[in-house]
Amino acid sequence: MTSEEILENFGLAKLMQEVEDDVLLSGDDAYLYYQLLKLQNVEG
Repeated sequence: MTSEEILENFGLAKLMQEVEDDVLLSGDDAYLYYQLLKLQNVEG
């Protein structure tokens, strides 16, 4: 395993820990949330 793979795995593990308690969205809700984030990013 290369050092790059180790860092990628570590980053993925950290992300998984951070979001493990997040609410799961349906496909439609996830799409709407994504659209909202895009609008906020453009406006901000």
